[in-house]
Amino acid sequence: MSLGKNARNFRSQTRRLAPTSRGPVATDDRYLTQLESENVFLKSQITSKDTQIAALLERDHETNALINGLQRMLGPLLGAANPIQREDSTHQAEGGGRG
Repeated sequence: MSLGKNARNFRSQTRRLAPTSRGPVATDDRYLTQLESENVFLKSQITSKDTQIAALLERDHETNALINGLQRMLGPLLGAANPIQREDSTHQAEGGGRG
């Protein structure tokens, strides 16, 4: 019995929200206004998130530069060869007699 009652309620709500051939209904205007305001809000949120993402990417680049510098400083202390020095010495050995 409750299933039939729920179906009738659903149908009545659907009829109220469905567009009619007579023109827009007041509930449709409120619904449209609500959707438009939500769209404006969501667009502002997207803009805000884009700004936050750009700032995080900038921080990420700065962190990478700092970690790179730290690795260069600690590399010789930990016994690892500095790849930059190795490249420089290779280039000097190859082109040292030319000039």
